[in-house]
This record gives sequence, structure tokens and C-alpha cells, in this order.
Amino acid sequence: MFQLFVLGLLDAGLLILATLGFALVSRINKFLNITHAELIHIGALSTWYLSVAAHLNFVLAAVIAVVITATIGLALGALVFDPILKQPPEVLMI
Repeated sequence: MFQLFVLGLLDAGLLILATLGFALVSRINKFLNITHAELIHIGALSTWYLSVAAHLNFVLAAVIAVVITATIGLALGALVFDPILKQPPEVLMI
């Protein structure tokens, strides 16, 4: 029973962290960035792959996954979202 309680707290903490990141990105950009969950997924899968399949230390795998995810996020921002944000508000509604 105690283990389920701790796992529930850990899951809730991860969801709260993701929600806070989503709210922060939305408030700063004034734009609903729907790729936030996908970037979290990319980070998690990168960490898993590097630690399990590539047999790296978990901390090193997590650091590399952060770099990978940040690079993909910056590329998405520069290639997709920045051009959209320069358009008139009618385009953002679409």
C-alpha cells in the first residue's frame, strides 16, 4: 500500500512538472504550443534508449537526452513556430 502511495506521488509530481512547463511556455509565447508533451516524450525515450540499449550511465543518458530534446525544441521553434507567430492573429486561430 505504501509503495502505491509513493508511486502515485511520483506520477503526480511528473504531471505537475509537465503542466507547469506547459503553462510557462504558453504564458511566455502567448501561443498554445502543443508540442510540449511530445518533447517530454522524446526526452523520456532518449533517456531510456541511451541507458538501456546503449548501456550508458543513467545520469549521463539523462544529460544527453536533455541536449537532444533542447536541440529538437529549438529547431521546432525556429522552423515552425517563429514563422507562425509572425503571421496575423487570424492565421493563429487556424
